[in-house]
Parts: sequence; structure tokens; C-alpha cells
Amino acid sequence: MKKLLLMFAAVGMLFTACNKDCGHEFIEYDYTKDIVGTWTCMDMDYAEALVIKADGSVEVTGVVDGEYFETKGTIKVVNNKMTYKLDNGDEWEGRFEMTKGESFTMVWDDEFDIRYTYRYCENDLADEIVGMWVCNDGPQNIENDIIIRTYDKNGKVTTTGIYIESDNTNPILNSEANYKVVGDLVFKEFSKDIADETGITHNAERLIYTPKATASGDIMTILFYLPDNSNVELRT
Repeated sequence: MKKLLLMFAAVGMLFTACNKDCGHEFIEYDYTKDIVGTWTCMDMDYAEALVIKADGSVEVTGVVDGEYFETKGTIKVVNNKMTYKLDNGDEWEGRFEMTKGESFTMVWDDEFDIRYTYRYCENDLADEIVGMWVCNDGPQNIENDIIIRTYDKNGKVTTTGIYIESDNTNPILNSEANYKVVGDLVFKEFSKDIADETGITHNAERLIYTPKATASGDIMTILFYLPDNSNVELRT
């Protein structure tokens, strides 16, 4: 019993000494320079690419609910708090989480766990995407369909091919659109007919580029969301 009492006394003395001597000021840490670079996020109704500079300025390209936007602004991160202000009037302030060199997350609402996670892009794929790509392994896994996309260096993409519908009809694809690549996201404009019919002017696609993957050449995998909110994979 005596040894046990002495142990409690020793612990009490230690805590008392810490309360008395450890009155250090809290040091803030600015993480803004740790997120310099290109970061991309893609969700069901939201895609965004951020190009963040060392001074905290940011260039933003995105698609929200099928509408395209470009703007600039500022980002500041102190400890676990991020302040995000854009020239288009959008502002956000909330919790910041980071896996250094891999991703960071903006936590918009803790109660409902609303968050957007941005992945770090070491390479911009704007040059790699230029050229002709052939796809016969589309999202519906239908035999005998083929899609050919040709991206030029001036921001134009043409699509042609044959797509097998569920009723075995063979519509011929033939379209041209504008596109822009930021990091590993490509933002593609829909034709006026599709935009007028659906109200959707643009979509976003995530690119996974594998150079010299086969004897035939490079492989590019395109990930995107269909309007029914199902994520599908299209290999081209």
C-alpha cells in the first residue's frame, strides 16, 4: 500500500509541474506552400481542377451540374483550417485534411460528412492526350462497337465510330467538340443539340495514362459519370 501511495504522489507532482511550467504559446503552421501544384476532384455532379501557386493564388477550372466555369481566387491553409475565396463570388471556410503529396480534403460539413477530396497530379496530360485513340471496350461491354477519338493540340476533339444500341441498331457517331486538359482531368463540351436537349453543356473525365502498355502502344483509361449517377470506366 505504501508503494502505491508514493506512486500516486509522484504522478501528482509531475502533473503539477507541467501545469506550472508548460504555458507555451500555440504556434500556427501555414500549410499553403504544401499544396502548391495541380489538384483534381471528380464526383457525380462536380469536377474541379485547382492550379495553386506559392503565393496562395489559384486558377480554377470546373464543371458543376453540367455547367462549365473558369475563375481565379486565393487559398490559405493555417493548421487544419482552409479559407477558399474565388473571384466569381464563391467563398468557403472549413476543415482541411491532408495526406502530403497525395491528396487533401475540404470538409464542408462534419455533421453530414460533406467533403471533396482532391488528388495531386504530378504530371499534366495535355500533351499525352494529343493523337488518335481507338476504343472497343466501352462502358456497356457490348461487342462489335468501336469509338475513335482524335484530340488535336488546338483544343478540338473529334469522335467517330459505331455504337450498338440495345435494340441492335447501329448509330454512327460523328461529332466535334472543344476540350481542355488540366492535370488528369479533361473538360469536354457537348454539341449544341445535346446541350439544348439535356441542359448539360460539358462533362469531365479523369484520365489514367499508361505509356507503352502494350505492343500496340499507349493505353488511356477514361473515368466519368453517366447521368444516372453510376460511375463507369471507358478504356480507349
